[in-house]
Amino acid sequence: MKNYLRSLRLFLIIGLLTPGIYATAQTIEKVKGNSVLMDVGDLEMQAGDEFFILNDDGRKTGIVKISQVKNGRAAGKILKGSVVVGEKLSEKPKEKSAAAADSSSNDDSDSSIEKIRERNQSKNYLGILFGYSMDSLSLQAADNSNPALHSEGASLTGNSFKIKAFYDRPYSEKYTFRFIGGYDGFNGSYSAKNNTINKDGSMTSNLAVTFLTAEFEFLWNFYKKTFATVWLSGGYSFQYVINLSSNMYSLQLGSSYLNSVFVGTGANIKMSKTSFLPIYFHYNYFVAGSGVTQSAINIGAGWGWNYK
Repeated sequence: MKNYLRSLRLFLIIGLLTPGIYATAQTIEKVKGNSVLMDVGDLEMQAGDEFFILNDDGRKTGIVKISQVKNGRAAGKILKGSVVVGEKLSEKPKEKSAAAADSSSNDDSDSSIEKIRERNQSKNYLGILFGYSMDSLSLQAADNSNPALHSEGASLTGNSFKIKAFYDRPYSEKYTFRFIGGYDGFNGSYSAKNNTINKDGSMTSNLAVTFLTAEFEFLWNFYKKTFATVWLSGGYSFQYVINLSSNMYSLQLGSSYLNSVFVGTGANIKMSKTSFLPIYFHYNYFVAGSGVTQSAINIGAGWGWNYK
């Protein structure tokens, strides 16, 4: 009996001196105000780490932050919720530090800037356009008398072909500047009321004009998909006369050049990674000399290539 009592007394003394040996691992041992004492168990932790506190049902009841770790125990502060003795610890995923977040943000920003730069570089295009136009030109025609014995208003209509080069420079995803230059023309005829207005005495008046053209066009890309971009546009055209032939006696275009404004629509249809098919429709109204009016409906297509 004495031996039994002696063994029991020794057991109690050891238990009081080393309670952690018999405490449940990874649990809250003591709570006082906002301070807690925890058994670390096999958890790896250090000062500054945060842990969730779970009740017997596995539900989160609070968050504690470790302030000190020593000899298998840890002291900490309650950051959120309520904590009671016996609840268990669960490791809380670590958040990125401010420096790491800033570094990641900078990396993302640099990557985005590079992508934008590459995207803009890949959207500079050169190409060629082939066009067909339906033209009309109204002017005053007269015979060769001085003063004229007969004059009449001549409305010439016809069609012509054109070939031009273009350069596209995007201003943004929605807007593009297009610069165009090349060969243009007008080829029309008119059924005269009096053959005296024509040099050859025929009843048909003819006019053929060749131009060198420079144009500026502003495109609004209102519909943009992987396979195509559809746009509306407005622009200005300068046409310099390099050749003119006609069977009419009196022909007054007003000057050696014509100006026009135009509106249009069209699309760039993707054909490959580096090429596309441009199509367009324009209505041109010409600002010509006194007594001269001209308009044209233009349609066309071509081929474009991108370059960096």
